[in-house]
Amino acid sequence: MEMDVYDHESYRMSISNLIMLKIFHDEGINVQKFSNFMVHTQHNTSACSEIFWDGIKQVFANVKLYEYGDEIEGFKEKYPDLLTEDGQYPSPESIYTFQDPIFEQVICSPYMKQFESLFPPLTQLDMSELDIVILPDNSGIAYFCYFATFYHEIVKGILKLKYEAMKMNKRYEREKENGYSNQLFNRKSA
Repeated sequence: MEMDVYDHESYRMSISNLIMLKIFHDEGINVQKFSNFMVHTQHNTSACSEIFWDGIKQVFANVKLYEYGDEIEGFKEKYPDLLTEDGQYPSPESIYTFQDPIFEQVICSPYMKQFESLFPPLTQLDMSELDIVILPDNSGIAYFCYFATFYHEIVKGILKLKYEAMKMNKRYEREKENGYSNQLFNRKSA
């Protein structure tokens, strides 16, 4: 049995969408009203970005999407040092900003460098190209998407960052608490 390239790619993208729906469902999101996960590349019908956007908005407190064109220009005006003609990041197709208190807290803590060290492995994806950066005002992170086919990879990555940030935030809170109690009892911290 043979399958043409269009059907093959349609099935791969559909499976990616199905995985994405499962991930969002596991996060406690009702996915019943999301777009249909089936993709038909030959007919140019795909709901990949819609499923991603509908789910990600429900997972994080403040998510914004800047799409290619005027919206990217608006992002450049807000953060002029990130996207420059000769800069490190070329013009992305879309930018997602995640200005969530979880990210802001870890970015403003001593764990910022450790958190930032998680970014490079999450950008090595099978069928998507992106960069992850900390926003200059330390309010969160941005995903610069240059090309995205399998959005489930991106969802897995952003959720991994969320859970790692939560762990680091809890660790920092314990350290601060132990530091204060150690100072009170005139002990050295562990």
